[in-house]
Amino acid sequence: MHPNRLKPLILWLLKRIYRIECCGRENLESLKAHLEEGSAILCFNHLSFDDTIVLLAALLPGVEGKIAKMIIPFSRRHWGKPWGWFVRLTAPLLGLKVLPVVQHYEREKGIYPPEHIFSLDRRFAKAAHEVLKTTGGVILLAPEGHRTETRKLQPPQKGIESLLKWVEKRGFATKVIPIGITPPKGYSRLINPGKCFTIHFGPLFSSEEIREQAQTFSLSPGEAIMREISQLIAT
Repeated sequence: MHPNRLKPLILWLLKRIYRIECCGRENLESLKAHLEEGSAILCFNHLSFDDTIVLLAALLPGVEGKIAKMIIPFSRRHWGKPWGWFVRLTAPLLGLKVLPVVQHYEREKGIYPPEHIFSLDRRFAKAAHEVLKTTGGVILLAPEGHRTETRKLQPPQKGIESLLKWVEKRGFATKVIPIGITPPKGYSRLINPGKCFTIHFGPLFSSEEIREQAQTFSLSPGEAIMREISQLIAT
């Protein structure tokens, strides 16, 4: 069966496995309109293994037919594990390409050789560049780089700021959309079937607007995005 025919079935199943509430639907409509003329970086707070598929279940019906390409970085550490195989097999059915990257704490510990890290970084950079220059291109990204262990937002890593620099240098028509995910009480960092997640879609920002906010509040651009996410999940 063609993946496009499986997508509605998978989304239907996800909405029965999880209870999903959406806030900021007007911003989702703005994203849908923007994808007709540019690309987007969707930044969300990372809580559990399954928060990305919950986000996709909320996102995809609202922008149906407008996404041309979509990628997400995925921890190299989990690439060959059962959850990694599950994601690698199911993500393409939802139109999502998963690319392995080495997380910041793994780089610090020297778990992988430098040439392997460089190879993965180069592969992701090439894919990200292609997506950002494509009308309807979407990058899903957790600026924190890993699942929080405390439910509190973590400092952003360097990846989001690298993407913003490319956008500005190349003049891509790219918008940044902060997305806040509010988990259920007693959620697990693994999977949470049957639980209710609230997805808060924030307004669209240009890279220039992100930098203006960063200057206003004496933050880095990544921190400015995390500030927007914190305001979304506080509502």
